[in-house]
Amino acid sequence: MNKNIYTIKIIQLLVLSWFLIFSCQKNSEQTNIQVILTEWTNKEIKFPNNFQSNYNYKVLLYMDSSGCTACKLQLPSWKNLIAEADSLFNDKLEFLFFFQQKNKNELISLLNMYKFDYPVFIDETNEIDRLNHFPKEPQYQCFLLDKDNRVLAVGNPVQNPKVWELYKKVISD
Repeated sequence: MNKNIYTIKIIQLLVLSWFLIFSCQKNSEQTNIQVILTEWTNKEIKFPNNFQSNYNYKVLLYMDSSGCTACKLQLPSWKNLIAEADSLFNDKLEFLFFFQQKNKNELISLLNMYKFDYPVFIDETNEIDRLNHFPKEPQYQCFLLDKDNRVLAVGNPVQNPKVWELYKKVISD
């Protein structure tokens, strides 16, 4: 078990280093990335009372109602990623989509339009965010969790293929 934690820490440090070295962002933004990764690594995600999962790994995507819903969702990309994950990991990985939406009908229309038949949770009271206080930046509202709901990695694998590679490496080890 300690070897896995050590490997995960090394991988996380490599990803953090990659962000810091190759990013063209300002120093304050780089510091923000480091703070987010440090704060969220190994943090336990709390779910609303009626939620249970028995999977070894989970990808949790939280999305609030700000901005363009269709732009942020990227449903075709998620469908492709889920299909790849199903072929690679069989029953080891579950995807959890928690949406806090002011316009529930808009979200349902988008899900239907893209034939996205994977389960989603429409969190009208925003309970999951109240329990966890997720980062405000959308790119940091996606997490790879272990069976105990502890954060192993942070980042949206649909927005950044290197994050997906990291997720796959962690799950495979």
